Amino acid sequence: STTAASAVTRSPAQSSFNAARIGLNSGKRNAKAIAIRQPHMAKIRFTFATLTLEAELLDTPTAKAIAAALPVTASVLTWGEEVYFDVPVEVAREKDARAVVVPGEIAYWPEGPAIALGFGRTPISQGGETRLASPCNVFAKALGDVKALAKVKAGTKVEVSAIG
Repeated sequence: STTAASAVTRSPAQSSFNAARIGLNSGKRNAKAIAIRQPHMAKIRFTFATLTLEAELLDTPTAKAIAAALPVTASVLTWGEEVYFDVPVEVAREKDARAVVVPGEIAYWPEGPAIALGFGRTPISQGGETRLASPCNVFAKALGDVKALAKVKAGTKVEVSAIG
């Protein structure tokens, strides 16, 4: 039939739009179907001695490389209001790498190589910014309050693992 043929030739964007429209008009039954269609972002967990922080991975080459290396255990170093630690991952600096991050953005420092979690000012910050040592690949977004990282001391063990 004509209806079946047009359904086959719709783009994914058109199908998502129509699924959302149907879901809005049809109640809870289709709301579950819409949730299944949305991409599932992988999550990771940072477990420090007395603190746990979860993060959602972004869709980047660095995030994929970090995820492939998990689990990772390391000893934490601090630099101002930044916690960082070595990781056994070698990834090139991405084209959108940057030194200034927003607290909650989790970065990979190619020169380490290390994971850096900036949660405030570092010794080279200007004003209230969070400035890492050099441009880094942002690969994840924290799902909790990164200000809690202020309690993490140098030498603390951290384990990074995949969740979900």
